[in-house]
Amino acid sequence: MVSKSQIEAFFADLRTNGILPTVEKYYADNAMLAEAGQEAKVGKPAIVAAETYFANMLEKTGHFEAIEVHDIIIDGDKAVIEQTLSMKFKGSNDIVKQHQLDIQVWSNGKIVKETFWHEKH
Repeated sequence: MVSKSQIEAFFADLRTNGILPTVEKYYADNAMLAEAGQEAKVGKPAIVAAETYFANMLEKTGHFEAIEVHDIIIDGDKAVIEQTLSMKFKGSNDIVKQHQLDIQVWSNGKIVKETFWHEKH
């Protein structure tokens, strides 16, 4: 069973340490990560590669401008997190806000499956 404190710790690490250290710490070796409408990344090495590419596109490499967690719903090993990510990409002065649902499945203290459903503002 995942707890609210585990989810809060995940987001605290994401805010403080950035994307890649958080992936290394919280994702299981056999994890699956999918964005709505895109092919899933399977296994931590594939997730790290995809997240490294994304992290390098951000103005503050690997860090979001802001992360707002609006709601957390937990049911056993599953959590749904409503959040808004604020991002600034290299070469742009615009801040992109992405409102999304993050659906996580946890096992033994690690994320084994994560799917994002989002819209951009």
